[in-house]
Amino acid sequence: MRLLEHALDGPDCYRARMHIPRDPARFRSLLSKIMKDADLGQQDVATLAGISRPQVSRWLSGDHRPGFDALQRFTGALQVSYPQVAGNAAELMQAAGYVSAPTETVARAETTRIYPPEALERYGHALELRRRHLKYPYGKLRKFVSDRKPEISYRTASRLENGEPHAYPLSTLASADDLYELAPGASVRYLDALVAGADPELEVADRRGPDGEPPRYADPDLQAIWEMTNLDENVRLGIIIHFLGEKAEREARLAHNPPEPELEEAENGDEPVRAG
Repeated sequence: MRLLEHALDGPDCYRARMHIPRDPARFRSLLSKIMKDADLGQQDVATLAGISRPQVSRWLSGDHRPGFDALQRFTGALQVSYPQVAGNAAELMQAAGYVSAPTETVARAETTRIYPPEALERYGHALELRRRHLKYPYGKLRKFVSDRKPEISYRTASRLENGEPHAYPLSTLASADDLYELAPGASVRYLDALVAGADPELEVADRRGPDGEPPRYADPDLQAIWEMTNLDENVRLGIIIHFLGEKAEREARLAHNPPEPELEEAENGDEPVRAG
């Protein structure tokens, strides 16, 4: 008893990790109520917690104790994005068997962004297109990361390009800006604009004009495709990706099989001669 009292009076980092008896039934009841009041589905909870949907199913079934880090991400996201149910966050942590530290949870949540799957999917598609524009075609993500040696791992870059639901730290999104040669803060602005219902363009660091015009492609063919405003954006992106893929394949073929030199027509049965 004295040990528990000492822990509760101690630093937040110690309090947060302190285990107490868990109450699976209470945890399931609280989580179900939070999901109902905040209109959250299992996939929404998974996205906020940075885990998979099957793990959320196990949370609801009470099969095992939720991981501390995942549950802390979830409750922190509730306090930031869903204040109407944030009052249950500390109790949810306790029902899972953790002595919570609300101030630490909020501080961590404020350095992490939670985005809906559709926004992350489109963001990942834009990153893939940007990588291809930087001369790393389909299937070259690992080489792209290896050559540039960014502050994020290949696994994280792959997760970003695949649009995987996850609670991304702001530092990770800033590192993605550097890796893909984007304007500082471009990833956050792009994702925030998507969530707001806008139709943004990914800001490229070296493609902004003197008056802050939107980014433009250096390749005139790509620019012409992008300016086909009568096309749906997904169609435009698809055409650009197809164009870049064909261009990369053509360059690869030429590198391995250079064309034969042209020969001038032979006269009077003489041997053909090189043109020029």
